Amino acid sequence: MTCEKRVWGVDPGTFKSGAILWNSSVPKAEYLGDIPNEYLCDLLVSKPADLVVLELITSYGIPIGKETMQALLMIGRIQEACRINSQPCVLVTRQDVRIHLCGTAKSGDPNVRKAITDRYGYWEHGKTGKGTKEHPGPLYPVTGHMMSALAVAVTAIERPDLRRLDYFRSAESESK
Repeated sequence: MTCEKRVWGVDPGTFKSGAILWNSSVPKAEYLGDIPNEYLCDLLVSKPADLVVLELITSYGIPIGKETMQALLMIGRIQEACRINSQPCVLVTRQDVRIHLCGTAKSGDPNVRKAITDRYGYWEHGKTGKGTKEHPGPLYPVTGHMMSALAVAVTAIERPDLRRLDYFRSAESESK
C-alpha cells in the first residue's frame, strides 16, 4: 500500500470525463461526476489530492477516430494542468486495471464493476456497496464512467508499479 489517501481517478472522454475523488482511508468518494471537459482541469486544481490518475488510452494497431483523439488531447490538458499546479499525475492502462482487479486481461467492464463492488462489498443497508439515497454506501452513486475512474484510482493506489508518466516510461522507473 502507498501513502496516497485522496486520489483523483479520471476516465477521459470526448466531451465529458468520469471523475472521482476517492478517499482510500475511509473508503468513500468525496466528489464524483461526469464532468464536462471544459471544467475538469479547473476542478482537479481546485480540489487538490495526493495523486491524479488518468486512464491511458492504448492502441492495438487499429485506426482511431476523432472521438478518441479528443480524449487523448484531454489527457494532455489534464497532465499539463497538474504539472503547472505541482500535482502528481500518472497514467494507468485499462489492461493493467483488468489484470489487477480481475486477474485476466480478457475481462470486461462488467467484471471490473463486480470486482470493485466485491471489494467494497457488503454495506449494512445493501449488498452491493452502493446502499440507498437514505443510507448511502461507499459506492453511492458511482456508475458508468465514474466506476471506470474509480477502478483506475484503486489500481494506482494498490499497484504503484503500474503507474506511467507517459506511454513508455513508468513512474516507478523515473523515481529511481
